[in-house]
Amino acid sequence: STSSIGSQFVFFHYNETQQVEDDTAATPSRRIQDTIVHTLYRHGPKDAINVIFYSVLWIIIHAVIHEYTWERTARKLRLSKMKHYKYYDSGFLLMFYFLSLLWGGNFIIGEGYLTNWSLLWEDFPHDLMQFALKMYMLNQMAFWLHCYPELYFMKAKKVCYCTIPSK
Repeated sequence: STSSIGSQFVFFHYNETQQVEDDTAATPSRRIQDTIVHTLYRHGPKDAINVIFYSVLWIIIHAVIHEYTWERTARKLRLSKMKHYKYYDSGFLLMFYFLSLLWGGNFIIGEGYLTNWSLLWEDFPHDLMQFALKMYMLNQMAFWLHCYPELYFMKAKKVCYCTIPSK
């Protein structure tokens, strides 16, 4: 059925459940009797399917924000064509960098890396990730992957404008 195929694109793979007796764990958990159950994730080849799906979502998000936010404000500013392109690109990248900084900072503070730097190299390599970290990493990869079709379309649009004869 299509729901089993669609779930391959949307949901994360390679999850593992760990039961811990300690109450001091910092990861989101649920309590079953006297143990704490953690759901953590690994990386694997099926994550490429998630990256492709989320990059398509980034293309859609980029188009919607471009249409309803940046174009409307750019019309009011009455910029030249070249300044329009720079305004669109820098505006969207600024928004993405700001959200990435907030999301990454939230993870760094929440996991205690800010106060205890040694957590970065203890138990290295860190194979298991929380849901939020895996989502952050896959979204970063998807965002930068979505830039390639955008660059292609910008190049095609530029070639199209250059081949039109002027009157």
